[in-house]
Formats: sequence, C-alpha cells, structure tokens
Amino acid sequence: MFAAQHVVDEAIASVCKSGQTPSRANVLAAIKNTNEATTILGQPIKFTSSGDVVNGKFFLFKIDSTGKYNLIPG
Repeated sequence: MFAAQHVVDEAIASVCKSGQTPSRANVLAAIKNTNEATTILGQPIKFTSSGDVVNGKFFLFKIDSTGKYNLIPG
C-alpha cells in the first residue's frame, strides 16, 4: 500500500508543480507516466499502456513462530 500511495502522491505533486489544480483526469494521466527507478518494493514502478506494472511481481510471505517474515518460495 505504501508504494501505491507514493505513486498517487507523486502524481498529485507533479500536477501541482505544473501549475494545474489536481483533478481525477490529470492525476490519472500523471500516474500513467510514473517511472520510479527505485521503490520500497525493491523493483521499479512503471506502467504498461493497459495499466499493469512493467515486470510486476507478487510476493507471498509466511510468518514463522518467531514472527519473522519468510518469502515463499524461499
């Protein structure tokens, strides 16, 4: 959720920086132009024309008895 919110925040900031008032349309356009080279996910965030993350991955963790998160498969 942090990475997703960061994308939205950066899009709103770019709209404001361009002198426009944020709207659904211009923020969405800015989101589509996202190109974050580094993120908290450890991978870039950039979107395809259909709105999917380029080279997107899913992460699944298992929490062990000590509370440690282990990536599956690990």
